[in-house]
Amino acid sequence: GHTDNVKISGKLVKVYPTNWELSAARAINVSKHIQQQGIDPTILSATAFGEYQPVADNATPEGRAKNRRIAIILLPKD
Repeated sequence: GHTDNVKISGKLVKVYPTNWELSAARAINVSKHIQQQGIDPTILSATAFGEYQPVADNATPEGRAKNRRIAIILLPKD
C-alpha cells in the first residue's frame, strides 16, 4: 500500500493517524479481497510504505493520485 504525502486531516485522522496507517489499511483490504476470491491466505502478505516510495511528483494533483496506489507482486510458490 502507498499514499501521497498530504497529511491526513479531519475525521479520517481518527482512523488513520498517518499516511502509513492508511497505506497499511489499503494493502490489507486488497489482501482480504483476494482471499475472498479463493486465494489461500497463508500465502498472502500486506506491506505498507506510506508516502515513502512515490512513483510521481507529489507537487501536482495528478502526481498525488498516482502515488495513492497498491502494488500486487506475484512470486513463484516454490
